[in-house]
Amino acid sequence: MVPGLKRAARVTRASTSTGLFNRGANERFDSSGGEHNYILVKDGADIDRATQAFHARAWLHGFGWKVLGAVGQVLDRSLIDASVPRASVSRGHPRSSRHLLRILRSGPAG
Repeated sequence: MVPGLKRAARVTRASTSTGLFNRGANERFDSSGGEHNYILVKDGADIDRATQAFHARAWLHGFGWKVLGAVGQVLDRSLIDASVPRASVSRGHPRSSRHLLRILRSGPAG
């Protein structure tokens, strides 16, 4: 989908919602997994253009979808979150109840 991406230097980490487990219901949320990839770039000024191009290519390859926003707007989504400014990175643990745990996996993602 994106030439050269497979060989690009990157840092990958699990999403904060990865590995959620409901202790009260003894239920694992297998679909809660996800990851964030931070890709090394030569020119930071090109990130916004490249992000939009990646988003468009994801749609062309069938990896795009629409969701309804909080006030009813239709939002484009894809494998890359083109709606978040590149300087904005969310860090931290998900808020949870006493029944919701986050199970962290050690070692490389599989």
